[in-house]
Amino acid sequence: MSASSIWIIGIISGLIIGLALGYLYVQPELNNALENETELKANVANLENEVADQDKALQKNKADLSEAQEEAQDLRIKLSEETLEKDRLQTLLAISNSTLTATLLDLDAKKVKLKEAVEEARYKSDQYEKLSKQLTLAEKSINQLDADKKLLAELRKVQKINFTRTEVREYWETIKELAIDIDASLGQDADKILDSIDIYFNWAENAPGVNASFEEVAIWILIPPEGAENYGSSVNEFIDEAYLMIIRDIDAAIEAAS
Repeated sequence: MSASSIWIIGIISGLIIGLALGYLYVQPELNNALENETELKANVANLENEVADQDKALQKNKADLSEAQEEAQDLRIKLSEETLEKDRLQTLLAISNSTLTATLLDLDAKKVKLKEAVEEARYKSDQYEKLSKQLTLAEKSINQLDADKKLLAELRKVQKINFTRTEVREYWETIKELAIDIDASLGQDADKILDSIDIYFNWAENAPGVNASFEEVAIWILIPPEGAENYGSSVNEFIDEAYLMIIRDIDAAIEAAS
């Protein structure tokens, strides 16, 4: 074998050994590089997913931002409208305050006038009530005096009637009606007279005749039946009471007139 062949073989052997050593050295690095590439691809994929998520979030944020901008625009419009409404209400409030002040002043003036009118009306009412009472008393007094006049006129007729049981009863029944118009108690006094008429006339009609003895006449006069004397006493009591009531009515009429 020549020297050149040996040298070539040596070179080739060195290359083979070098390649083998290089392979042994590079292989782990290559494996690491492959693993790193796989990891990088996974990281890239994750980053791409994150980028996609961020893009989606960005798109959503853009949509939210757009919606927020629209809401902000609506709020600005509403704020503008509220500002205009506030200005309008403030204007109305100013007008209302002015109107209220004027109204209160007007009401105060009317209140004073009304108070004066009430006082005047109260004074006139008091005067009217006083005059009304006086008028009522005067009318009552006139009616009472008219009743008194009628009773007095009827009492004067006592001497013109025939003194019989029938006419005397009719007379006092008329008197009773007139007496009740004056006072109810005077009507009760007239009833006492009416209740005693029959007893009185029973006694009077049984008077002794012209041929009776003095003793018979004396017994008839001095010992009348029970209740026979009530007629005369009841008539006197009635007349006294009637005159007292008429005097009372005259005094009341004078007081009412004053």
